[in-house]
Amino acid sequence: ISEKRRAQKRAAFSRWRLKNRPPRYRKSEGVILTKELILKHCLINSQTKCWEWQRSRNGDGYGSAKDGKRGVRIHRRAWELWNGEIPAGLSVLHHCDVTYCCNPEHLFLGTQADNVRDCARKGRIVTTHGLESPWSRLTAQQVKEIRTMAGTRVSIAQKFGVSDNCVRKIQLGLTYKEVQ
Repeated sequence: ISEKRRAQKRAAFSRWRLKNRPPRYRKSEGVILTKELILKHCLINSQTKCWEWQRSRNGDGYGSAKDGKRGVRIHRRAWELWNGEIPAGLSVLHHCDVTYCCNPEHLFLGTQADNVRDCARKGRIVTTHGLESPWSRLTAQQVKEIRTMAGTRVSIAQKFGVSDNCVRKIQLGLTYKEVQ
């Protein structure tokens, strides 16, 4: 067979294959979350009236699901379905503090600053500095002693079992500001 004839046969086969091949596999568009679907997968707590999401949750405990191809937090999607779009720069916060609750009556919009204030007001923020910190290694008396001690920072740090940078910050008044 000549080279020209081989090329013709290859072209004919390619045309036949394109025409007769099975349809390509297409990924599903996924399920679109609706009010009914959210309610179907929620357990309504009779005491708190929370709609507790019974499907998947992310690492922070928030209910999560796929909305079409996109992963969403379920409380945000519930807000959108019952109340409309979430304005840019705002978060959906919980009155009830149940991260997997998607009851629209328990949700409200707020900024990140509102969220932090809400956490503090409800006592969910742990103070992570000074004597109030659960990780604090020093007492008020030891902090006063460090501020008045003579010697190198390294030797002072070794005596109290802290880093020399911790001693530096105490001596400069950057940490343990509440101790006078």
